[in-house]
Amino acid sequence: MWSYTRDAYTSMFFSEDILEVTGYQPNEFIQNPALFPEIVFEEDKNLFLTHREAVNHNSRNNLKYRIITRSGEIRSITEKTFTRFDENNSVITVTGFVTWNNPNKSRKTEQKIQKSIINSQEDFICTFSPDLTVKFHNTSFIRFCNRQPDEINASNILSYFPDFVREKIKINIRKLSNSEQAGDIVFKIVNAEKDTIWLRLIILPIYNAQNQLWEFHLQGSDITDLKKSQEILKSQTAEFEAIIENPHISIIVLSKNYELELFNKTFESFIFKLFNIYPKIGYSINRFFIDLAQKQFFAEQIDRCFNGEYFTAVLRTDISDHSYYFEHSFNPVIEDGKVEKISIVTRDVTRENIYKTELNKTTGRLTHSQFLLNKILENLPESAVYVLDKDLRLLFSAGEELSKYNLTPENLQGKLLEECFSPETSAYARALFYRVFNGERFTDIKELGDQTFENIFTPVFNEQHEISLALLYSRNITEKVLSKQANWELQEKFLTAFNYAPIGKALVSKDGKFMMVNPALCQFLGYTEAELLNITFQEITHPDDLEKDWDLVLQVLNGEINSYQLEKRYFTKNKKVIWSLLNVSKAVDAHGNFLHFISQIQDITRQKEYEEELIIAKNKAEEAANAKASFLSIMTHEIRTPLNSVIGFSNLLDYDPKSPDGENIKLLKYSAETLLDLINDILDFSKIDAGKIVLFEEVFDFRELLMKLRNSFQFKADEKGLELKVIIDEEIPAHLKADLTRIKQIFNNLMGNALKFTEKGSVVIKARLHKIEDDICHIDITFEDTGIGIASEKLVKIFEVFSQADENSTRKYGGTGLGLSITQKLVHLINGTIEVNSTLGKGSIFRIQLPFRKADTSIEVKHPSLFNDDLTGIRVLVAEDNLNNFILVDRFLKKWGGTAENAPNGKIALEMLEHKSYDVILMDTQMPEMDGYQATRAIRNSTDSRISGIPIIGFSATPKSELIVHGEKVEMDGYIGKPFLPMELFQLLRSVSKHQLVSES
Repeated sequence: MWSYTRDAYTSMFFSEDILEVTGYQPNEFIQNPALFPEIVFEEDKNLFLTHREAVNHNSRNNLKYRIITRSGEIRSITEKTFTRFDENNSVITVTGFVTWNNPNKSRKTEQKIQKSIINSQEDFICTFSPDLTVKFHNTSFIRFCNRQPDEINASNILSYFPDFVREKIKINIRKLSNSEQAGDIVFKIVNAEKDTIWLRLIILPIYNAQNQLWEFHLQGSDITDLKKSQEILKSQTAEFEAIIENPHISIIVLSKNYELELFNKTFESFIFKLFNIYPKIGYSINRFFIDLAQKQFFAEQIDRCFNGEYFTAVLRTDISDHSYYFEHSFNPVIEDGKVEKISIVTRDVTRENIYKTELNKTTGRLTHSQFLLNKILENLPESAVYVLDKDLRLLFSAGEELSKYNLTPENLQGKLLEECFSPETSAYARALFYRVFNGERFTDIKELGDQTFENIFTPVFNEQHEISLALLYSRNITEKVLSKQANWELQEKFLTAFNYAPIGKALVSKDGKFMMVNPALCQFLGYTEAELLNITFQEITHPDDLEKDWDLVLQVLNGEINSYQLEKRYFTKNKKVIWSLLNVSKAVDAHGNFLHFISQIQDITRQKEYEEELIIAKNKAEEAANAKASFLSIMTHEIRTPLNSVIGFSNLLDYDPKSPDGENIKLLKYSAETLLDLINDILDFSKIDAGKIVLFEEVFDFRELLMKLRNSFQFKADEKGLELKVIIDEEIPAHLKADLTRIKQIFNNLMGNALKFTEKGSVVIKARLHKIEDDICHIDITFEDTGIGIASEKLVKIFEVFSQADENSTRKYGGTGLGLSITQKLVHLINGTIEVNSTLGKGSIFRIQLPFRKADTSIEVKHPSLFNDDLTGIRVLVAEDNLNNFILVDRFLKKWGGTAENAPNGKIALEMLEHKSYDVILMDTQMPEMDGYQATRAIRNSTDSRISGIPIIGFSATPKSELIVHGEKVEMDGYIGKPFLPMELFQLLRSVSKHQLVSES
């Protein structure tokens, strides 16, 4: 018997019997594998070699051939072979049995030898008949069957194998019985020691001399080690392939000549990407360097590696404007103690390098975050956090609340619950923590003394999803509880105030729906609470008020306003219209989000009715006042017109000082002027009362004004033997701007009053600069007298209409009682103040403070000459519908050397201008057909420069201020009132006339 491997017939085993068959020692065949084929008889060699090739493919073969022994004898032998294959059908071993029909030995001896050989095998071997009865077995088979030899003999071969193996044995026997090929049977079993054993069974047919199937040969081999080796090899092969073909790792093996001996696909792809060529075995690595620096770097590292160093180096490589980082691992390959080759494993660590940088940053951030987290936990306001294990031992604690009880995390660390807190608190917490470790998560409210805590218990799970820790978050909610209680009390107060309020109250949604209403609102609108809660305010709002109300609602919703007030009308349930004062504001939550509107609705229906009645009464009063003012204006105008003639003609008669009727003329003039003062007072009062006073500012000399005031009253003061003084502050500017007419009226009234009620002593006028703001001068003017004075109880009525200090004053001193009232109204009209101090029997002081505007330019003070008949030759057209007024003007002009012609209305005046030239026009403003303003406008619009440029003087009984306002609009050149002073007319004619006067020529 022998055994050999497939590779070059390398002998593994020859039994000692080979010497008897061939004459050669077993070692000779082992040392020279080609010896056995050489001793085959030449004619049988081809058959022998064919047989040898066949055993590499077939499990069993039989062959008869001849050999030449060492002694030269030709012997005929029979060889039975069986081949063992692995799972990939590769040959493991070939075993042959050679029998030689030796006539010198008995069959018994031969069998003995064969049995000895078979028993020496580790494989278990047996033969069995076609009926499966065991006929022969070796020692290894006895160990396999774990039976006694006697029990094995004549037993059924199938009884020693599992059911699934039995079926395979039967299949193989059927195939072999039909001369078909049958494969090996490989299976595993578990032995008594619980070890898994892999077995391979080979079944061969044995034929007799008549080539009839005689019996079967079964050989079983333990291939457990082979299986394990195969599995290890398979695993290692897979690992090696996974490593070497890793798409992220480049692997190369270099010889000492820097030539490629091995490379993987990753290296191949990388080289093709860079150089557009595929590397090949035998290429020098120097062909694949990008630049000289890279080549020098690798040369140094390769030399280090061939010197036996194992190391790793990272190299930055710039490719197409991008930087990459590659990690190169250099490994020497040692064979027979020498470094014959090296391997270089390269991987792209660009991302890793980036990740490493980011990791360092992230680690820093995490460290900072952990620090912040610890700080947050340490400073949790009015809170504490505890972590305990299953033994209720404190592992962690933090929070601001700890310090209130003189606790610190260091003192609590590692202590049991009972060691840290009072028995009462510990017992309370222990019961709750048991619930946590049973998987509950819950919140508990606990009162400790006057403090209230909200405790949240939470289980903490480990990686095995088991509860390992308990977390307690304890928060002091005392203030929250107190605040909630206060809110509840506030809510109660709100509801009480809401429900018992005497006015209507409601909470309204943003779309206008009533959300809550009080009884007062229900009573006001006539609806029940349930009815109002099912409607919107739009449904009961008067259509004329709805748009305005809704616009205001939108303004509140858009944040433009926070609240609004509106007088609006509602329809009650019985469709009656009622008035209300609506106040609406919005309610918001703690975050400023809109909740609802708060509406307060007050019934003002009766008030509105009163207002309508008042409006009607006011309109009637205004109509009456306007009628009164119109009546007074007309009457005073009509009265002043004849008075103008009386006073004018008195002035004309008084012009001749030698007249024998001088005294009578003076009395007539005084009476007419007194009557005119009364009429002026009535007219001014009616205009002030109707609000129709128009102010007109003009520049004047303040000192001259006061001196003229003194001079105009000096005659009356001299008649009564009174001293009249004027004291003026030097800081007052000389020229000021104000309504001179009204200033004169105020001064004349106060001066007239002072002289009227003073019988002896003096009247003093003092003017002092109070202050200057911007261009406004505030001047204090006092009128001090030593007259009869005013009783203190009468001072409060002194400025009332038709009032005087003494009931007898009117009869004794005359007047209307309107003077001071008009004076006060005029002072207030020009934004001034007036006050009075007086002592009965000693005198009075009237103090006024008036604002004057500083004049932009100084005025030229004109000092006209006296009446010297120096208007000789002047021609005046007097447009006047009152003949007496014309005659009066004409008489004065004749005395002054001039002439006058009359036009009874504006229309005739225009016709006269077409045919004749005049130096001046004296234009009455109130005339029939065409008034003075219309006529003046027509003259100014004339295309004839002779007509359009003629000077025009306004002439009217209306107040001068009104005359100036209207006259300026039509471009009048001057103004004079009715009645007029002769000197005033004379000066005005001189100032506007273009006539070359005689005296000047």
